[in-house]
Amino acid sequence: MAAYPSPSFALVLVVLLQACRVSAPEPNAPVAIEIPPIDESSSVDPELAEPDADLDEVATPYRGKWEGRGVQDDGQRWDIVVEVLGSDQKPCARVEYPPKGGSSVSCGGEWHCDLPPSTAARLVGVERILEGQGRCIDGCRVDFDLRRGRAAFDCPGVTAEAELERVR
Repeated sequence: MAAYPSPSFALVLVVLLQACRVSAPEPNAPVAIEIPPIDESSSVDPELAEPDADLDEVATPYRGKWEGRGVQDDGQRWDIVVEVLGSDQKPCARVEYPPKGGSSVSCGGEWHCDLPPSTAARLVGVERILEGQGRCIDGCRVDFDLRRGRAAFDCPGVTAEAELERVR
């Protein structure tokens, strides 16, 4: 036989629920919020810069040479060297895929970072192969997160990722 709570238990529960009930605020009640003035003399944190901010001004901490290793979705691996120029002008970076293990296959080009959402800490754009055409895929979309040293490539028929470290 099932046990049911006693009537006194139910009464106590109802009283507790009534005591804990929170009433909703009156509709259309005025709300005052004080907003402090903006200090325009403070500098912008490069990692929080607006997407259309001038990369030449804010990307200084990330300018320089980056080296690393990449891997494609089909398992092919390759070395990569990127010179981050830190400018919103074309190009924003130069890239080289040097030969490895005696192979003479190499190519290089530029990243044109005119696609949003490029910021001080993230370069987003298109890779244009200028040397060694036919040995590397031209027109890949590149997304390089400079804070994490990770680049993603979305190419016709191939995707890839690379991990890079700033060397100078």
